[in-house]
Amino acid sequence: MAEQQIAKALGIGEGADISDTASIIMKKIKQYIAASKAGGDMTKAPVENATLQKFYNVFFSQGSNWANQQKAKLSHIETHPDTKKLRNSAKPMQEKLKKRLLDAGLCVMQLDRVEGYFRKQIEAHVGDAGQRQKMQWSSDSDKILEKYVTEYHALVTSNEELAKAVAALDGIEANLDALAGDIQTKVLRYLRGQDFDKARELIASLKNDAKQSAGAYIDAIEAKKSELIGKDDKIYASLKEPRLIMDNQTKEIAQKREHIIKYTKPFMEHKVEQIGHLKNKLTLVGSLDHLMTLYVQLLRGLVEPFQGLPEVREYEANVLNKIKHMLDVQFQEIDVIFERQKEILDLFDERIHQIRQVK
Repeated sequence: MAEQQIAKALGIGEGADISDTASIIMKKIKQYIAASKAGGDMTKAPVENATLQKFYNVFFSQGSNWANQQKAKLSHIETHPDTKKLRNSAKPMQEKLKKRLLDAGLCVMQLDRVEGYFRKQIEAHVGDAGQRQKMQWSSDSDKILEKYVTEYHALVTSNEELAKAVAALDGIEANLDALAGDIQTKVLRYLRGQDFDKARELIASLKNDAKQSAGAYIDAIEAKKSELIGKDDKIYASLKEPRLIMDNQTKEIAQKREHIIKYTKPFMEHKVEQIGHLKNKLTLVGSLDHLMTLYVQLLRGLVEPFQGLPEVREYEANVLNKIKHMLDVQFQEIDVIFERQKEILDLFDERIHQIRQVK
């Protein structure tokens, strides 16, 4: 019932020729795919895919109705003796071709939707990359951007941990002033190595005030050691140590940010180009118009009489053999293209998510 309502809404009348129906449905499919591209909304993909499938189902349903009408109308006309054999070969292809028509339509819409989505992300991207000369992108560029993003986030995380160490040391640094010269150097070395007993032995000979302050400092470092552990299980024993590293890493973070800004827009544009290459590959399988025309030709051969052997041979060579080759070889490319676009989309989303964490 829903398919009949859609057909009526599209202006497909009762008894319409299958070629006219195909033309109307294909026009609607193209309009719908164009709207999906303009929207560029990946969250709407399930709904859009389901709607596109309805349009194809209307076509297939109308085709079935037309075929039944044609059979009844033409049943009195004799056909060539080879027709039955030919149609027995054609019938199994029909369902497979219907599936592949839908696959092709969904693939075209997905590629267009992804391209629209990428272009919207480019428009929304803020940075100075748009003012730069166009970058020649390569597989090495992908690796370089990934490296910058990874290093940036590692440095930011490291600085966050260092900030905890600075906060832990900030309130106890005054007690370190009780130590000076060689004894301070040695105490700090023992603290870095978490050898608290040797550090205490070293201050045992100090005068009371100095000994008390130094002891309080060692006690505080030991109590807060989980917040002060850095690389190689070494402890930050004085405030200047994490601060110095933070200062250097802050400069590195700024440099990484600049590199990421430089590479982001070219990265996005390259992904658009990759989708474009996939669209070109898909046209080698056949345009949506061509594939629907092929289905119409298959359907006509299943119901319309063949007047002579030349017509039989032409149908076999130009329709059945072509469809068989496409089912066996060319249509496999749709699956490859669909998987490749998913890889491109996943990488795009992953990288853009990482980039948007760059501040």
